[in-house]
Amino acid sequence: MLVKLTYYSTGNPTIVNLNNVETIYQVADKYKSRISTKIQFKGGGFVNVEEDLQTIMKIQWGMMNGVSQELEFESPSIDEMLEQSYENRERYYDKKENKRHYQNDHFANRY
Repeated sequence: MLVKLTYYSTGNPTIVNLNNVETIYQVADKYKSRISTKIQFKGGGFVNVEEDLQTIMKIQWGMMNGVSQELEFESPSIDEMLEQSYENRERYYDKKENKRHYQNDHFANRY
């Protein structure tokens, strides 16, 4: 059974075959301080999605009972992705310099 879910890191739609799923559980992302759902497949691969466990169960239950899922894909265009990566880049003047500043009486400056 194929369902459309949202990929965690990019927000793009992704198709998941729930027949090949081994386990589904929630994990915490310590960098973004958000919770995602990790879907592990029987072959050893996995995917992180934004939907929580309850939402995935509702989608699966609905599909088993004949309710079809909305399949409109709204992926960003290449221009939008380039613009977003350009806006999110780290600029040279934003970087913090990590230089050591020695005092005048430092032993390396004495000789």
